[in-house]
Amino acid sequence: MLHSLRLREQRESRRAGKDPVVQASDELVKRFELANLLEGHTGCVNTISFNEGGSLLVSGSDDRRLMLWDVEQHKLLHQVQTIHQGNIFGARFLFETNDEEVVSCAADGLVCHSHMLRAHCSDQPLAVHDGAAYKVCVHKAVPKVVLSCGEDGKVRRTDISLRHG
Repeated sequence: MLHSLRLREQRESRRAGKDPVVQASDELVKRFELANLLEGHTGCVNTISFNEGGSLLVSGSDDRRLMLWDVEQHKLLHQVQTIHQGNIFGARFLFETNDEEVVSCAADGLVCHSHMLRAHCSDQPLAVHDGAAYKVCVHKAVPKVVLSCGEDGKVRRTDISLRHG
């Protein structure tokens, strides 16, 4: 259901000349029913993000773990205990990694790189903010560049290709 809804909204947004973002009214949201529940985190889930194809979902939580989900099967595929010492607020798939790598940011100000299939989080953060880091962003046009922002009022730009060969 999520996949078909996402595709429909993308088509309608393109016809209207808008970005392909799911948009809904309060009335539409009230008609939604719980179709499936993805259970696994032991803390509040603060971030979810689809991969480019919409078949996978990454979630991040107050339990400081990242979880990789198969959307159609409603199944937990992999999880990573990150080096974050605070609640994870943002997580995104990295482009050109076969949906195996994720970047995350958290209340501890760290921006981290994780390999989901290996269940491994790098020991060294990609970037460090002074205070909490709230959002992490990647773009297909520059797949090895990670942007993050946080409480310190700064946008940090990190080129992963310079750090990981």
